[in-house]
Amino acid sequence: MVCRDPDGAERVIEARRLIGAAGFDVPRLTPLALSSRQVVSVTPETLATADPTAPAYVIGGGKTGMDTVQRLIGLSPRRITVVNGGGTAFLNRNRLFPEGPARWWRGTLQLRALADVAMRFDGGNAEAAFDYFRRVYTVAPGGRADRFMLGILSEEEKVTIDAGVDEFVRDHLKDVADGRDGPELVLRGGARHPVAPGSVFVNCTGHLLRHHRPDVPCLSPGGAILTVSPRAAVHFLSTASAYFLAHLFFLDRLQAARLYELDLDSLSDEGNQLWYLTALAHTFHNTIRLMDVLPFRVLDRCGLDLDRWYPLPRRVAAFANIRLNRRRYLAHSAAALQRVVAATGVRCGVVGE
Repeated sequence: MVCRDPDGAERVIEARRLIGAAGFDVPRLTPLALSSRQVVSVTPETLATADPTAPAYVIGGGKTGMDTVQRLIGLSPRRITVVNGGGTAFLNRNRLFPEGPARWWRGTLQLRALADVAMRFDGGNAEAAFDYFRRVYTVAPGGRADRFMLGILSEEEKVTIDAGVDEFVRDHLKDVADGRDGPELVLRGGARHPVAPGSVFVNCTGHLLRHHRPDVPCLSPGGAILTVSPRAAVHFLSTASAYFLAHLFFLDRLQAARLYELDLDSLSDEGNQLWYLTALAHTFHNTIRLMDVLPFRVLDRCGLDLDRWYPLPRRVAAFANIRLNRRRYLAHSAAALQRVVAATGVRCGVVGE
């Protein structure tokens, strides 16, 4: 491996193994390039530089967008508009993470919810399976939502956002251009709306899946290089992929685990609902495989496991459910993945093969 420091000096490092863990390699957001010079374009990080009383347009309704809206609501009173395409759903924090003693009897563990939704998706019914997921497990500021991007929001936060936002625009921003009577919001659907001069536009558009990473397999042909990337994911979270892959890599059990690697970048081109449900079925399948090959202490020590929020007896019960239904769960999720691959051509195969 050839490394270069900021001054250009090179250093060559030889190693028996290498882990490239760029993960999603999330790029820094930049202000939207808008035609009109009568409005201000910023990112959430630079929001403080804008007029705190000017009308604000939040472009994008994912978790970054909703955090930005809550920040705007906490500042000086102003008109707030969210431009959010088909709307975004969020995991209901109240249902999945109840507080206090209620954790002993209320709430749905992640492992239970994962099994519930994955077993309702057969690879060809994305719309129906997503509708069930949306109704049972999510909240959606502004009403109905057609997409999900792994965000979490409480019912109280939804109420705050709904009360503080003056308008949710169900379309995509194309530009802000100078019209005859001043700046105008130009939407992808063709509509145009007047915008007050000085309005602030905050770029909160999605950035996880906006660019494709290099197409590199999870494990190199020689078995010495492990790559953690959405192009060869074993979990929809790159953090969890890195944790489990590193353990398997150093235990020399990666190929024995027979995990599926899935090209999440290419899958994103097939639509958000299919992307999420396929990624969920894929993660469910691999989670069961990980339980088969990893020592319990590795699974138990994973700080990324959100079910650690719950008491141990409830976690053991969820784990036991997976073990009891292992064969049926594996067969169903594998069949769903095969159907998606047949329909889309997206790469999905066993790591190392």
